[in-house]
Amino acid sequence: EQFLQAIMRLYNKKRFSSIRIAIENQHEGVFLFCTLTGDWVLEDVRFFGVPLEKSLYVHLYQIQVGETFSEKKHQESLEKICHVLHQKGYKGVAISDKIIKYEKRKTVFVDLTLKKGKQFTIKEVSVLCDVQGDVSAKLLQEKLHKKFLKNLQRKGYSEELINKTTHILKDYLVGEGFLKSSVKLKESVDREKGTVTLSFSVIVDKKKSMTFFGNHFFTRYQLLDQILKFGDSIQMLPVTLLVHDIVTAYHKKGFWDVTIEGNEEEGGNRVGNDHDPE
Repeated sequence: EQFLQAIMRLYNKKRFSSIRIAIENQHEGVFLFCTLTGDWVLEDVRFFGVPLEKSLYVHLYQIQVGETFSEKKHQESLEKICHVLHQKGYKGVAISDKIIKYEKRKTVFVDLTLKKGKQFTIKEVSVLCDVQGDVSAKLLQEKLHKKFLKNLQRKGYSEELINKTTHILKDYLVGEGFLKSSVKLKESVDREKGTVTLSFSVIVDKKKSMTFFGNHFFTRYQLLDQILKFGDSIQMLPVTLLVHDIVTAYHKKGFWDVTIEGNEEEGGNRVGNDHDPE
């Protein structure tokens, strides 16, 4: 029993690729033989070329110091680091790796040299709108380009910037009455010049505006945020359900004596009226 407990402790250390036990009966008694085959263990991973950002890349490396070294995880880590750098706009990143093994200790040192290059810049931005209903697609394109997309030109590329701009753009469409919309993006990368050309494709459903009267505590956009939690199904929901959600929002802020009336005008426009006795 003590022997098996010792074997389990060795197993739980996760330092051995195999543990073999042999039992041999001899004249003097029973002999137990244990053969341990050690795993290669990561002793340290060192980064060169990015001294100020070392902690970020250590976090992205999927093998922790003291864990068994895996070639598969090592390659996946390199791909993950490249992917994160691409998201930040470093499209020409190159990583060279050096794996050093110490036979006596069965440990591995990993040296990674990162060459990020320059951050790519956004060269041009265009937008194409597909609009249902009577709204002019050309006019909407001009508004979106002028208000949100033109400012992206000549800025450093990053997915965070693109996602933030797309989110603001969709919020604007909601405010303009386009409750259901989709935004797609196509990127064209010029590695020689270090630039990225962005082409947005915006598809919007029929315009269906919402108007609020008598709201003093919440702004129009705050009320819209409450309603838009229903997602794309908002256009199929009855006004009473939307009103109930707004009432709940007022209750959470301490306004318990709230009366809200809602109705839907012809053409599908929903008009909300709320009375807030402050």
